[in-house]
Amino acid sequence: MGTPFRIVKISPDKSLTLGRHGENDFVLKDISVSRFHAKLFYENGSWVLENRSQTTGTFLNGKEIQKAVLARGDSFTLGLQSFRIQIEQEELSLLHVHLADHIHAVLLKPETVFTLGRGTSQDSFIGIDHAACPRHLANVRLKENKCEISFKEAVKQNDGKKRYRMTLAEGESIKLPWCVLEFQNSTLTLHLKNNGFEVCVQHLSVCVKKKELLKNIGFSLPPGKILAVMGRSGQGKSTLLHHLIGNIKGSPDSVFMEGSPHRQEEIRKQIAFLPQEPLLRDFLTVRETLLHHARLSLPRDYSAGETEEQLLRIASLLAISHLQQSKVSTLSGGEKRRTALAASLMGSPGLILLDEPLSGLDSVNAEMLCAHFRQLAFLGHTIIFTTHSYKSLEIADEILLIHRGEPCFYGSPEEALLYFKTSSLNHILTALHSESGKDWDTCEKKETESENGTARPLFPQVKHKNFFFYTLSLLWRGLWRDKGRCLALFLQPLFIGFLLFQTFTPASSLWVVAFALILCANWFAFSHAIREFAGEKALLSEEWRQGMKILPILSAKTVFPFFLSLFQTILCYFCLAPWISLSPPYLPALGLFAACLFPAVTLGLLTSALAKNLGQASAFLPLLIIPQVALTGILAPIDQMRFLGRELSFFIWSRHIQTGFQNLFTEIQVRPESIFIPLALGFLFYIITLLTLFRFKKAK
Repeated sequence: MGTPFRIVKISPDKSLTLGRHGENDFVLKDISVSRFHAKLFYENGSWVLENRSQTTGTFLNGKEIQKAVLARGDSFTLGLQSFRIQIEQEELSLLHVHLADHIHAVLLKPETVFTLGRGTSQDSFIGIDHAACPRHLANVRLKENKCEISFKEAVKQNDGKKRYRMTLAEGESIKLPWCVLEFQNSTLTLHLKNNGFEVCVQHLSVCVKKKELLKNIGFSLPPGKILAVMGRSGQGKSTLLHHLIGNIKGSPDSVFMEGSPHRQEEIRKQIAFLPQEPLLRDFLTVRETLLHHARLSLPRDYSAGETEEQLLRIASLLAISHLQQSKVSTLSGGEKRRTALAASLMGSPGLILLDEPLSGLDSVNAEMLCAHFRQLAFLGHTIIFTTHSYKSLEIADEILLIHRGEPCFYGSPEEALLYFKTSSLNHILTALHSESGKDWDTCEKKETESENGTARPLFPQVKHKNFFFYTLSLLWRGLWRDKGRCLALFLQPLFIGFLLFQTFTPASSLWVVAFALILCANWFAFSHAIREFAGEKALLSEEWRQGMKILPILSAKTVFPFFLSLFQTILCYFCLAPWISLSPPYLPALGLFAACLFPAVTLGLLTSALAKNLGQASAFLPLLIIPQVALTGILAPIDQMRFLGRELSFFIWSRHIQTGFQNLFTEIQVRPESIFIPLALGFLFYIITLLTLFRFKKAK
């Protein structure tokens, strides 16, 4: 993650000493910390923090103490080191981060080329301590009293233009997603940025189908803060989240994150969105889910060891280490949400959006999830969530109250109590009325201004691991772990082949036999392909928004059902062919079957991409298969069809495959168009599917 952190667990039968000296249980290599600074121990049923420093002092929740009893959620500081406490069944978990800004100044020299990238600063290497930064980001050197930066991959500016090289003059600075670089007096200074985004919303309005869902929304949220968006059902809370991730179009130039428009593709990649129902693959284990998101969000140069270290830290942070080998399908609601949250943290997102994260959870799981939100804010992440739960307001730094699509209040929970003249947050929603929005609009409210500096924002293009072969393995795992589907994969062609064996004899027309085999091949291909996108469209859309490439996913989802269908078709063929003395040359027959399956698979994928859900996609299955029956030339010869039917039959690949098999069975050379026309149709469907998926990915 961007902010380095450690988690230590202590049982009640042990104590923990903290300080700079090597004899401490927890060594802090920081001159702001005393040699023997503090001690944690269990006493009389409670955990106690005791100060042992005579100089710097120990601060609990911002107040200096000598000895104090700890409660869940407390935080304390020793010098520039900060700690947060979690207590579960008498076991204490200590979350540690470094409070000081990570600043590293390097004196540049004309003869020395420095490397800028992920890691720890050392000789000729300027380290950026952030999970999502590549190991080798750029080369830096002094040239003509200016700082020349040569990026390994292209960087995007706010206007979308790409650059590989840029020069910083005296006093200039640039802002990368992970740090700010400032050049002055021949020195390049690196300031590690906060994990979280600063979010500034000004006069935001959202209209959908001429209905205004949000009107004049405004707030300014600093990095590392938690915003709770409240309101009754149907008031526009979820609409706000969907606009922030680019799923719903709103008024232009209204939302800025880190000083850049939120629709900027590189900004959208760094936003994690968790809907009410977690978007997870049920057949994967928790560990596989985290590794999947590591592949999605971490740079290509991440080693297996680095990925494992990141996984273990995140799993420990969200208390799911013991669930690593559990399948997602076996998890409880609270465990699924913690797993989804952990997965989204693998790449250290700048903003975490959650839609009703506490909905349907019992009080224990709700309290646990709220504690994790505070931990994430403690680490610097910016969090925005919608809620109906007053319990969650206890962890919020700011509250945005929306009624009838208008803001009715924005400020801290304490300010909310004063504004609504109540002593309890429970009474806020009941105090709303039709004029609440106008009352807030006319009061002396806060101005929503961005606090970003003058540094130019740049977005490096980070390369990730290839997804083609990985997706093939993912599809295979999903199939293999679904025992019912695996069984059907074998039984379906065997059963159909048995029926064909009972139907046809050596005296049967080979023309009709070929038609039956072609029909079976189309059925296998359609039934596999039509489920590929419709069944997980919401999940894939979210992954594409985060930067996963569409082309390798589409290619893998084309190859996998193609070979499954080819296997079933061959199995079905050999259940029939030996019994009717059907023995054409195998290679041409295989080529015709492949040419038949390819357009069927790609048209099935196109239907799946266009359908809103799996049920809708399945409903289109008869519309795909019936033209292959009616216009092939079996029910009626092509020359006896009406004009429109004859013209449409040209685009029915089964017609061309049927002609090819007729020539093959009668020992006539197969015409090239019998294969090329179906393949051309298949590539056409493939391209249309690709364009359709790109449309889904693009911000609204």
